[in-house]
Amino acid sequence: YTHLNGSTSKLLNIVDSNRKCREVIKSGAFGESIRHNGVVPVLLNHTSLIANTRDVAMYEDNVGLMVAFKTDDLNIIRKIIDNKICGCSFGFIAEEQSYTDKGEYIERLVTQLQLTEVTLTDRPGQAVYEDYKFLGMYLPENIKRALNIGR
Repeated sequence: YTHLNGSTSKLLNIVDSNRKCREVIKSGAFGESIRHNGVVPVLLNHTSLIANTRDVAMYEDNVGLMVAFKTDDLNIIRKIIDNKICGCSFGFIAEEQSYTDKGEYIERLVTQLQLTEVTLTDRPGQAVYEDYKFLGMYLPENIKRALNIGR
């Protein structure tokens, strides 16, 4: 899961302001985006392609945004095996949002969005949302051999 429903972003700086902001994505917003726009690619650190849309499955359920993908990129697989992936993130265009002053910070509630990408990050602190769940990985025999796993 790259985003868990009900999670709040870490404190973010607001451009051209000395105020801070926390972002919340409304439950259902990812599911609506996927229904209307389809799945999006999976990237590393918002820049390098890991999986095309044809190799990605995603949906939103009561837990959050679930993403599964297929890749034969041995560097990415090794990073996952070695616990070098320290977070997940996503890119989006906010289509509907509202702001609430919470005193110490402003809360940005995104109720409708267009998801543009999902990313794995190997850079500590890069992910805006720190809650994610890694459920597992399937490795075909050819990948295990290439990575010298299970010998």
